[in-house]
Amino acid sequence: MTSAFSGNFFKENEYFIDQKFGTSWFVVDYKIYNTSGDQIGMIRSDGGRGISPFTIQVFDLNNQLLGTISRGWIFWMSKITIADANKKILGIVKQKFRWFSPQFHLTDELGIALAEINGDWGAWNFTISNSYGDMATITQKWAGVLKEVFTTVDKYVVSIKSPKASPQEKLAMVAIAIIIDTLYKQKK
Repeated sequence: MTSAFSGNFFKENEYFIDQKFGTSWFVVDYKIYNTSGDQIGMIRSDGGRGISPFTIQVFDLNNQLLGTISRGWIFWMSKITIADANKKILGIVKQKFRWFSPQFHLTDELGIALAEINGDWGAWNFTISNSYGDMATITQKWAGVLKEVFTTVDKYVVSIKSPKASPQEKLAMVAIAIIIDTLYKQKK
């Protein structure tokens, strides 16, 4: 039996995410590429809108489930759970109210802070950091070989800053990019 954390998906430190609309207005899919432009994964969303619940699943190219992103019904601020394929919670993203610039917290199941996510909706630049420094950045600025292929909105790059990031941390950083994208679209 192979682990969900083995394979090519977690060998990367940069993940290029390209949104593709699915079979209906509510279904949104994403493809994930490496720096060479090879597809290494995919993300499928049931596209929950507004205050409704949603589940988003992250797969490798062998269609093996790597993790899920889920949210129940909300009233004011979102609380979104990131879990691995075995349903072990990797983190909970909680939105923090701030005027004009979004801020989120990544906590464990007990509410202990793991990281802070700060950014700018307009420029679409986000930094995920903890007490040791920056863990990852999320931008729409693609460079290198993929810049020529992907130049429109709904394309994101997640750059993992730590060369020793675990597969679980990498999965959480990719999930955070999808969470931010989902919440941004719900604000529109």
